[in-house]
Amino acid sequence: MVECQREGCDREATEVFFVRRDRSVDVCDRHHRQFVWLQRGVLVVTLLAVALLAYGLVVLFG
Repeated sequence: MVECQREGCDREATEVFFVRRDRSVDVCDRHHRQFVWLQRGVLVVTLLAVALLAYGLVVLFG
């Protein structure tokens, strides 16, 4: 395991990965990117749920 070098991050990076053979990327980059996508996914699902709820209320009481 390798400690993440990003400021304010206390996670450990599980792997080192490379964009090109000659250039290594921040070992922590992948888990930060996954976290951002997870946050976006939660936001999209929440917005869809609210929209469906609003539509349901309009159908019921409209």
